[in-house]
Amino acid sequence: MRKFHKSHALNIGDAVIAAAAKEKGMKLVSRNIKHYPMRDVDIVKPY
Repeated sequence: MRKFHKSHALNIGDAVIAAAAKEKGMKLVSRNIKHYPMRDVDIVKPY
């Protein structure tokens, strides 16, 4: 949250979603990948 809040306008909801996906070892599916700049989370665009 501290790392990306200012540069990517990361809000608490997006941070919690990314943290949950990382913790569970799951892929995060989102149409707005700009909200998830983390490199250690596997992010998939659905189309």
